[in-house]
Amino acid sequence: MAFNVPIQQPLTGAQSEALSKLSSMNNLLTIPFKKFFDRPKSEQISLLDFLTKIADATLGAGYIDNLIMTFINDLFDKGSDKLVNAIIKGLAGALDAKPITIKQGMSNKDWLDQNVKQELNVAMELLKALIVKKIIILIYGPKDRIKPLKLPQNNYGNNPYLTQNYVDLTPEQYLDNAALSDVMFTTVNTVSNTYGDVEYNIVKLREQLEKGIVTFTVSCQDVKINLPESILQSADATIDNNIKVYLQGQTVGGGPYTYQNPAGVLVELNGHIENETQRINGEENASAVKKSWIRILLDKLINLLPLVLYPILQKILDKINKEIQEQAAGATGSNVTPPANIPVNEQIGTGGGSTYTVITASMLTTIVPSTIQISFNNITITDNGSGSLSGPGGISGSIDYNTGVGSITTQSPIANGTAIMASYQKTPQDPFAVNIPLLTVENTLGLLTSVKNDLGKDRSLFDKNSTFYKIIMNGIYSLVLALILKKLLPKITKLITKALAKRKANQLKRKFKRFQERAKLIQEQAQEIEKKAEAAIALKAVKAVYDYVA
Repeated sequence: MAFNVPIQQPLTGAQSEALSKLSSMNNLLTIPFKKFFDRPKSEQISLLDFLTKIADATLGAGYIDNLIMTFINDLFDKGSDKLVNAIIKGLAGALDAKPITIKQGMSNKDWLDQNVKQELNVAMELLKALIVKKIIILIYGPKDRIKPLKLPQNNYGNNPYLTQNYVDLTPEQYLDNAALSDVMFTTVNTVSNTYGDVEYNIVKLREQLEKGIVTFTVSCQDVKINLPESILQSADATIDNNIKVYLQGQTVGGGPYTYQNPAGVLVELNGHIENETQRINGEENASAVKKSWIRILLDKLINLLPLVLYPILQKILDKINKEIQEQAAGATGSNVTPPANIPVNEQIGTGGGSTYTVITASMLTTIVPSTIQISFNNITITDNGSGSLSGPGGISGSIDYNTGVGSITTQSPIANGTAIMASYQKTPQDPFAVNIPLLTVENTLGLLTSVKNDLGKDRSLFDKNSTFYKIIMNGIYSLVLALILKKLLPKITKLITKALAKRKANQLKRKFKRFQERAKLIQEQAQEIEKKAEAAIALKAVKAVYDYVA
């Protein structure tokens, strides 16, 4: 159901018949056949909605919601590789669709499994808590809570996905894409929207996210909820704890520390929704809204995951770029000594009235570490040779030496139009090397804003450039359905078996009753025959006396 706004639709014939029988389990297989009309696939109910109806009718309301929370717990658990597997499948599919081959003679999926999966799984022990916090912020806003991904200063070893110099989106880009993601994928059966309605909803949601007061429609009621600081404090505590788990025995003493599943913060959030519902709509509606919220949370999780993974995905693409460039360099066989580094002095950005600014340096290959000086308003920022930027007054930032893309965060906004200048050195391009464009999230996977533009221009281009989003969204959705079916089918089978056994017992009972009635009839007939026989004997005796007298 990815990338479509579902429409309100009735059940198909087969679904209606199955649901009616399951809903009346005591009369299973005794319901008379009724003719139903088949409906086009585009008008059918979603599978999750259908499974929810079955579970509600047979196992009680809330069963599916509990399974969804079980799935979310599993997704963010320490030992789970479900999220990493979804990322690798999505990346491999997106590269295949371009088509781009990382290494000749090897599938993209195999290369990612061998060169990315293990290190990324280890890094996820830390990153999952950061991912959950970013998702929560993008569900609620406001804009000033949206910060670039940054790990506290520590020695995280050589893992390339745990670093101080992530390249991330601006708060404005996050808001644009978060609002758009809300209409890209849904697991629920909602009323159809026209294109105009969708555009209006995107604009309104972005406005709500910027202010930090978002309206959710749950149980047919509008509920305005803002995010309390206590939820973010719990998220920060989980992040801090899991960093200690990762570093214990290295730079952190004490402990032992144990991993905290960041899904616990979502459970706490769920409790907040219930409390707000009681306050707004009364206690009688609290449980209904809470259950509806879990379905909303699942939609938000699926939609926002690809977005919050942006800085991690860029790190993976950096590793892919290195592999491709090394192969290209090896293929040329160049052994020419490259010329000296090239000094550069240029404008790399412009103030936008924000404390967070993305900067981009032009380059031929890579920037030489420890040569960067960024300046504006008589302020100078330098790099430490490891990708971190720092300046007076608490200014911080990061730079990717391979791509020249970075960001800076200041304590006060940089005025609109302020020129941000930089001087640095860059290494020249090998004149014999193959000129291969570097892969970025934007040109390889695409942001939702660019993917949506493709949909308005060329459907085939949209299908090609949205591959990553479709694979990862449908992948997570499929995992949810697999868990539900795994848990639901045995219970439904047991219920059906019990119903069939009850029906069989009733059939045997009725059969035994018929046997009893027939036995009684036979007994009565035997008694009647016996009486007739006795009467016949008496009659014969009388006849004998009569014959004697006569």
